[in-house]
Amino acid sequence: MSLGENIKHLRESKGLTMKEFADKLGVERVSVIRWEKGDTEPKFEILLKICSVLSCDLNELTK
Repeated sequence: MSLGENIKHLRESKGLTMKEFADKLGVERVSVIRWEKGDTEPKFEILLKICSVLSCDLNELTK
């Protein structure tokens, strides 16, 4: 799975909408859309926030 696919899978497994997820991260919904589509990748600081919100570790997220 790509990073974007992992983000989407983990977000959906937590029952979060893109908007809810974006709000928890302090980013725009469009950023989540771009990450999940693979158009862009989040910065390292955001990756750490994603791990916190999704209760996963960085290795699981980026595998």
